[in-house]
Amino acid sequence: MKTLLMTALALLMLTACSSKPNIAQNTYLLTSDSLGRTYTFQNKVPILVIPNVAVSDILSGSGIVYQISNTETVAANNNRWAEGLSEQLTRLIISGLREKQTRYWPVGTSPISSTSPVQTLWVKMAQFNGSYTGDAMLAGEWMLFDDSGNILLSETFQISEPLKQEGYPALVDALSVALDNLTTQLASTLNP
Repeated sequence: MKTLLMTALALLMLTACSSKPNIAQNTYLLTSDSLGRTYTFQNKVPILVIPNVAVSDILSGSGIVYQISNTETVAANNNRWAEGLSEQLTRLIISGLREKQTRYWPVGTSPISSTSPVQTLWVKMAQFNGSYTGDAMLAGEWMLFDDSGNILLSETFQISEPLKQEGYPALVDALSVALDNLTTQLASTLNP
């Protein structure tokens, strides 16, 4: 009898465990029309170093962030960035600036950039998230430094882009458009 009861209990536990729903985990990458294009370096153009974009603490995890009220944000557990957000932002800002301005040749941090005098564009993202308002929100600041570390230009930015529909794919698309708008603003400021 005891064996029968133990067998029934084990069967019940197995059934309970197998009835848990499988929750799909989705991963996303930002997109840009300038990715994958070939750009020709012009020797007479000064190099502009763009270190990895700094992101606020809430953005540093792998979950896509969503603002659920005026004062509260959450990071998604099952909708994540396929690659670190800082790395994606840096790559897209570099490619966007290569396409949209001609004053500088943007590069990431590299051995070449650390051995010669170059200007540096530092970008900090305070917001890069969806919002309960139905918009993708992008906010932060950027600073352009000369080769001695002096600030040449500095601006804050805040961009919102409406989502075309609900859902994380639409949010990632809207965030990509907002980032493209930021690179357009940066390029117009950087061009002479």
